[in-house]
Amino acid sequence: MRSTSCSNISQLSKLFSHRLRHVSRRFLWSYDNLAKKDDFNQALSDAEKLVGYPTSFLSLRCLLSDELSNVAMYMKRLIGSKHPLLKTARGFVYDGHYSMQTRGLLVLLVAKAALPCLSKDEVTIGQEVVSGIYPGQRQLAEITEMINTAYLIHCGVVNLDSFSQERFKDMEFGNKMSVLTGDFLLANACTGLAQLNNTVIVDMISQSIGHLMEGQAMQTNCDINDLSQDYWYQLVYKCKTSLLANSCHSVLKLVNHTDKLQEKAFQFGENIAYAHQLKEELQSTKIHQSPLSITSLPVILSLNNDGCTDLVNTLIKTKAKDDFDSYEELSKGLHQFIDSDSVKVVEELMAQYSHKALEALKDFPDSETKLALENIVHTISH
Repeated sequence: MRSTSCSNISQLSKLFSHRLRHVSRRFLWSYDNLAKKDDFNQALSDAEKLVGYPTSFLSLRCLLSDELSNVAMYMKRLIGSKHPLLKTARGFVYDGHYSMQTRGLLVLLVAKAALPCLSKDEVTIGQEVVSGIYPGQRQLAEITEMINTAYLIHCGVVNLDSFSQERFKDMEFGNKMSVLTGDFLLANACTGLAQLNNTVIVDMISQSIGHLMEGQAMQTNCDINDLSQDYWYQLVYKCKTSLLANSCHSVLKLVNHTDKLQEKAFQFGENIAYAHQLKEELQSTKIHQSPLSITSLPVILSLNNDGCTDLVNTLIKTKAKDDFDSYEELSKGLHQFIDSDSVKVVEELMAQYSHKALEALKDFPDSETKLALENIVHTISH
């Protein structure tokens, strides 16, 4: 049994080491335009060198543990079932259209950019700086990645009442795998949080975990009457912005930076998350064969166009049945309702949030790391 486990861990190790440079780039950023994608990837590649740490912050202690090596074996049972967990799992490994988060990288860049503002007398963490970053700050970046990944996995739980008896067992098994795997990552994240010995940070990150759950509930229980610009702001804040903003805040709080700089770090995380979400939604409208989300701002702003409300209502009912194939195909029809006025509003908001993110960085001292953060913002806004 032990040799089998070691063999599984060895295989996983080879797989993850091969993709270590690329496994951290999904959900936060993806581009259909090749030139822009290359610019963004180049900005990330340059940033990786500055923090001295590959941007896969899913701890190998977790990924290569006996528990998750067993999960990898059981995943084979889900092949062909179309359970959402399979798509999420592919995103952990394959680059291209699927790549993982860059939240951890941003957290580390913020930590390093702020370091010159800190005197050694102010630091109470009792650790030595490595590549301009304290080990506790690296741990916090890793925790941020684990929490978001756990959330993505938990989002794969489906409504079993919607499936026929022949598909029920596979979907039920997939749900169990999603819950257990997500819980395992969350448990490791919470253990890591406790090891930081800072109750204020535990409180902030715990709030973000709560926001993720609330955001998922908002999407699950979405009604046509809920869809508004205010709804979009709340949804994006809970599902994306809160975790990144609070992590950027916490990574400076951990080493006793000034309250003002901590607030600027929060503002940077908040605004870059909003800017990117708008960029991602805007890019989706330009690919006519791509599905559109009913909760995306371009769709919400186009609801007054003839026929759009009817299609959105149909999509809400289809989504409630967890009919993934039909939902994806039907959602492509939303492209016909997206007008130029809606696109213009999204472009203006994206520019505003990008500008606010850059403004928040002005309180950080000039450095190569600050420039890397600015370059990442520019790849979003252009």
